Amino acid sequence: YRWVMRPEVMGYIFFSVFIYLIEKKGLSTRKLLLYIFINQVLWVNFHLSSMNAFLVAGALAVEAVFKRDEPRIKKLGVLLGVIFAGSLINPYGIEHILYAVKTFFASHIDSKVPLVDNK
Repeated sequence: YRWVMRPEVMGYIFFSVFIYLIEKKGLSTRKLLLYIFINQVLWVNFHLSSMNAFLVAGALAVEAVFKRDEPRIKKLGVLLGVIFAGSLINPYGIEHILYAVKTFFASHIDSKVPLVDNK
């Protein structure tokens, strides 16, 4: 159990800003992409939850593919590129992204450790 929630709180704030920005209407595409890029750079340097931006944008891209919405597919491709570029600006570079993927898909149960101690 964690007693301090500060890193998670920052993750929630950056996630909220990201959702707000991708749903924002009225700003130019360039400005939105710039704001999303800045948000991603800050988010990736605060918390590993920054990889959630890939999940959200990826889910939107899959939806656009199923709907055969070509213009939206292109926009979301650019968005994923901006997210990727912003995610690289951290002290660990691509290793940060690879660590997040590895952690996400890793099994946290060691099969060699018994669940019950038979002493």
